[in-house]
Amino acid sequence: MKWFIASTKKKRIFLVGSDYIFPHAANAIIRDQAAELGGKIVGEEYLQLGSADTGAIIRKIQATKPEVILNTINGDSNISFFRALRATGSPPCAIAENGNRGTVPSDYGNSSTSA
Repeated sequence: MKWFIASTKKKRIFLVGSDYIFPHAANAIIRDQAAELGGKIVGEEYLQLGSADTGAIIRKIQATKPEVILNTINGDSNISFFRALRATGSPPCAIAENGNRGTVPSDYGNSSTSA
């Protein structure tokens, strides 16, 4: 978080993850670090493991207008998430776990929104 906020100056953060222990724990740490660094968590949502139903989360992301999405969604749910996010017409600036099939490099940081 320190490097990210210092190098990009982006402070409006939306947290999205799968609904199990790792994303909840990681996001608790991210919330604390963001607060210490002057960041603002504008939203936090969780998706059931294996779910492709990302519509409500995408609408919340659109409503809060984050500068970055920190993603701890697990597995194939990322495919639905990034497809839905791209379909909004807003290029994502998201940081996600590695190994996601069906996503493209721009899903992990778009030059129009990244430093």
